[in-house]
Amino acid sequence: MSTARAFGLSALVGLLIACTTGAKPTAAPDRPTASSASAAAPASATVAAPVASASATVAKAKPDAGAEAGAPPPEDAEVGWTDLGVVDELAKDCSYTPRGVVRPKGVDRDFWGDGTPLSCEWGLYGQSCVVDPCLDEQKDLCNPRCQKTCEGCAATCVSGCQACKATCKGDAACVHACAKKCGTCRQECLLAKDRCSSGACAKRNLECRREMMAKWVKSGCDKACKAFYACAEACSDDDPQKCRDGCRTKTLGPCTPTFRSACIFNGLLYGPDELTGP
Repeated sequence: MSTARAFGLSALVGLLIACTTGAKPTAAPDRPTASSASAAAPASATVAAPVASASATVAKAKPDAGAEAGAPPPEDAEVGWTDLGVVDELAKDCSYTPRGVVRPKGVDRDFWGDGTPLSCEWGLYGQSCVVDPCLDEQKDLCNPRCQKTCEGCAATCVSGCQACKATCKGDAACVHACAKKCGTCRQECLLAKDRCSSGACAKRNLECRREMMAKWVKSGCDKACKAFYACAEACSDDDPQKCRDGCRTKTLGPCTPTFRSACIFNGLLYGPDELTGP
């Protein structure tokens, strides 16, 4: 096995271990760490938290031991805002918040492993083991807007439920009907969030990848990256690290820090299949 290929494999193994264990990935010394990621980047390029459609938010309840806000959903209940158990809780309290809906303070959004599909954050964030500036843009700019809109929608559902209950005057059937409407409203908020992320945000993500790839080529980094790997492949086993460091210095001058990191960790910024729409 050539030294350059061994270098690539060792870097990837370290990153994959970080992804599978939930630890933040650490790059080799003096190399930028791979960026964290989300949910709408191409599957071939990212290892991120699963993106789940709100229409498929029926899953077994998962306890969130670290949650600081929210009560646990009924044990072993199916989790969906329109599920009977959840509606019963909404009948008691329109602002009922199961665990896994609100991320605990101090928990990084990309490493929150106890969220549930009932959360407005579900499917919007997650770690990535590749360098992807467009995924970073989506997670930092577009997806948070989807989340904020979803949370505003949820607040409207709660206030509407409270106003509805105020007219019931103790009628249990009326209260339950208000709770059912609230659950349907909350589910619709999640569907709108999904449309926001998979629609507008995904469209912008594709535009960003094409723009970045054009800059990658125009800057000369595409040729520089190929030259780097050709140089690294020719390194002997005498002092491979020193040789690779020399290759990096000699070949990657045209690349920006992000592009340089993409070359070293990814081998390429984006592949052809990542530059086409669905």
